[in-house]
Amino acid sequence: MRNSDLDRSLVEKMHGEAPPEWFVSDGCSCSPDFLGPIDLRSSCHWHDWAYHQGGLESHRFQADRDLWRNIRECGAKRWWANVYYYRVRAWGFDHFHYWGTSKPSACRRMWTIIFGRY
Repeated sequence: MRNSDLDRSLVEKMHGEAPPEWFVSDGCSCSPDFLGPIDLRSSCHWHDWAYHQGGLESHRFQADRDLWRNIRECGAKRWWANVYYYRVRAWGFDHFHYWGTSKPSACRRMWTIIFGRY
C-alpha cells in the first residue's frame, strides 16, 4: 500500500516522519490490518517506513512508541495498542535496518522479549 491508499483523516493524525509516496508497505505484516471497524493500516505503514529507514536501537524504540501512539490515534483501545507494541518490540528486531553494528545481541533481544524494552 501507498500513502494514497490510506484514509486521509487518519494520515493527518500520524506521529513520526511521513513516508514518501513511492514507499510501498504490506500494512500490518503478521497482524490484522483492521480490528473490526478500526483501520490500522496507516499506523503500520508509518511504522514500516521507520523500520525501512533504520538507525540505532533508539530509533527503533521511537518507531515502536510512535506505532503505539498511532494505533491509539486510529481509535484502538489501549489493550490492543499494547498487544501490537509488545509484539513488535519482541519480534521486530530482524526487520529493522540497523546501521553498522548496532544490532542488539541475542541476550539483549531475549531481555526485550521477556521485559518489553531495553
